[in-house]
Amino acid sequence: GRSKKAASSADLVLFVVDVTSDPEAVRREWELLTLPSARAIGVLTKTDLRGPDAVAFMRSALQGLGISRWVTTSATTGAGLGDAVEEIVDFCKRW
Repeated sequence: GRSKKAASSADLVLFVVDVTSDPEAVRREWELLTLPSARAIGVLTKTDLRGPDAVAFMRSALQGLGISRWVTTSATTGAGLGDAVEEIVDFCKRW
């Protein structure tokens, strides 16, 4: 739909993933977008709901997507939000 069309023409796509999601469902969603991974930053959200092992598992499970830049965030605690902003700014500097 509209999201896929907007993503296909975007210079940067934030691929936001709820860390409590099923990794296979996330993988299928990424494949449906058919975007170059070089234009994407992965954002793992809700990391406060899972321990570090679960976050590491999700990162590992999504490694095959080809997205090289991932940040972990929690809107509840604010953890990682600064890192996400820095990653976006760094991407824009290279663009």
